[in-house]
Amino acid sequence: MGTEAEGLFNFSFWGYVLPGFLITIQGFFLKGTILNGEVRWLPIGSFILSGIFFALAGFLATITSGSSFSAVVHEVGILGSFFFFVVAGLTISDQLKADQYWRPVYWKQIVLVWLAVIFIIIRGIESIDGLAQKLYYLTYFLWAAVFSIKAMTLRNNNLSWLF
Repeated sequence: MGTEAEGLFNFSFWGYVLPGFLITIQGFFLKGTILNGEVRWLPIGSFILSGIFFALAGFLATITSGSSFSAVVHEVGILGSFFFFVVAGLTISDQLKADQYWRPVYWKQIVLVWLAVIFIIIRGIESIDGLAQKLYYLTYFLWAAVFSIKAMTLRNNNLSWLF
């Protein structure tokens, strides 16, 4: 992980590595909850790979050079995470609609996936690059939270009011 600036290690760990690791773990747990474990591996595998690539992005870029090894690893991590996030979101949709319990999540997750696509596209506008990146992260984390909360309500009816 990058250590070029004071606090960069903490930012890398808490901002990328740990969330990516938790999303990866979450993917393995979701396998058994959607369609009674009969969910296809493409969306779940993409969900898992999205978390792995997000954790990989924790190797932050140097402040002075956008072409350094750590900058390339960071960008590959972010774009790989985005790619697998979109694949997971789009391929799991039909399976969510087929599962009575998970059906209420369908529109929430589809909207979050398309918002993330829009934010990644506008990330190319230099004047709002940072804002677009933060909004992408927000949609990505909300998307993962939607699945986490729904999975928790499966086992704990006290949380069922959330969905």
